[in-house]
Amino acid sequence: MAVTKQSLIVAIMFCYVELSIGFNRNLSAFATAPYWSAAGATWYGSPNGAGTDGGSCGYGNLVSQYPFSSMITAVSSSLYNSGKECGACYQFGCPRANVEAAHTVLLHGLPLCYISQKEDMVKCTKSPYCSGKAVRVVITDVCPGCLLGFDLSGSSFGAMAFPGQEHKLRGIGVLEIQYARYAYA
Repeated sequence: MAVTKQSLIVAIMFCYVELSIGFNRNLSAFATAPYWSAAGATWYGSPNGAGTDGGSCGYGNLVSQYPFSSMITAVSSSLYNSGKECGACYQFGCPRANVEAAHTVLLHGLPLCYISQKEDMVKCTKSPYCSGKAVRVVITDVCPGCLLGFDLSGSSFGAMAFPGQEHKLRGIGVLEIQYARYAYA
């Protein structure tokens, strides 16, 4: 897919504005709370890197610079949607252990726990390395072999861990995550 300079600038500006407003809890940028979906995630590239330079969306070495700052992901072909999702911003919630006041549900026969807070829904599992902190990433590439959903940069994957636990979290390999794409109001 050919990416024009104008579409690249628009995608970067849209995501920058979306991320900036999304981090400011005093602004109401989103029409509704996010609807979280379950998926699997892996990581690629160097542990603290940006994955590959640019990927199929054509961002080149911009992925390691602001506003991307290495917080990128490749996605399955179905999420990539023939390149129409290039530049889309997603928020991830990492599984968190020992969550209180949760409701247990089953997904494919596996128990998952959900709790509702003001803005976040966090899935809990047995992973002691996940902080429960949500991170935001931008789609920059397609991963045709990623049947699970997301192949995060090493930086994105590690950002979901407690400080000092990034290496252990990356050692899990395939991680159950929750993700949401925010719709602009």
